[in-house]
Amino acid sequence: MFELLAVPVLSGAAALYVGVKKRNIDEMTIQKVFKNLKVGAVEGKDFVYPKLVATEQKGYGVRYVYRVPLGLPKKVLEPIEEILSSTLDRPVEVAFKKWLYIDVFNNNIPKKVLYRDVPSQQGWVVPLGLNEKGWHFHDFDKTPHCTISGTTRFGKTVMLKNMTTYLIEHHPDDVEFLILDMKGGLEFGRYRTLRQVVEVASNPYEAFEALQIVQTFMAERMLEFHKNGWSNIVDTPIKKRLFVIVDEGAQLAPEKSMPKEQKDMLAACQ
Repeated sequence: MFELLAVPVLSGAAALYVGVKKRNIDEMTIQKVFKNLKVGAVEGKDFVYPKLVATEQKGYGVRYVYRVPLGLPKKVLEPIEEILSSTLDRPVEVAFKKWLYIDVFNNNIPKKVLYRDVPSQQGWVVPLGLNEKGWHFHDFDKTPHCTISGTTRFGKTVMLKNMTTYLIEHHPDDVEFLILDMKGGLEFGRYRTLRQVVEVASNPYEAFEALQIVQTFMAERMLEFHKNGWSNIVDTPIKKRLFVIVDEGAQLAPEKSMPKEQKDMLAACQ
C-alpha cells in the first residue's frame, strides 16, 4: 500500500522541482538581460540593477516583481519586453508602476479558437477571446455598450454573430434583439425567424422605423423606472434585456451631398 501511494507523491514532487528549476533559470536569464542591456542606474558610487523582491505564481505563468533604482530612464525599460520574449522563447509582458512587473506566460496566443471551447459564464456577458492570460469576456452589466472595429474581412460581423449566439444560448427566454443589418440584410436576414429577434432592418429607412420602436420602448421603460425609483436595470427585478445590434454603422452617417430629408432621417437614427 505504501508503494502505491508513493508513486503520485513522488510524481508531484518531481513536477514541483521542474517548476522551481524553470523559474530559477528564468530569473537568471532576466538578470543577465538586465546586465547586458545596462538596465539600471547609478546609486552612490555603484551601478545598481533591478532587484527581485517577489515571485508570484499566476494561473497563466509567473510574475517577477523587481525594485528598480531611482532615476531609471523610461527609454531603458522600453526594449525589455521584446528582448525577454525572444530570449525566453515565450510571451512576456512588462509593466512599470512603482515596481517593475515582468509576467512570463506559459502559453502563446492560440492561432485558432473554436466557439465550442468557450467556457460557460453566468450573467450578461459575451466572449471576446483567449490570450496568454486566459479567456476574456465583456460584461454588459458593467459596460452596457460595445464597439467592434477593424478593416474588411477581419471578422467584425462574425464577432457579432458569436455574441448573439452566446446570449441566446445562455438567456433564451430573457434576451431580445433589434438588428440593423446595413449590408442589405444579407448577414442577419435569416435571424428574423428566431423568437428572440424583434426586427431586422436591412437599409437606413427600415433602421429609422426600427429605432422608433426602440424609442417607444425606452420611453415606457423610463416611466416604469420613475415609478419604482430605479436608475440602473442591474438593481431591478427585470430579467429581460433588449440588445440593439448595428452592423456597418457608418451607413447611418449623414453626408453633405444627401438631400435634407435623408440627412435629417439619418441624424435621427444616430
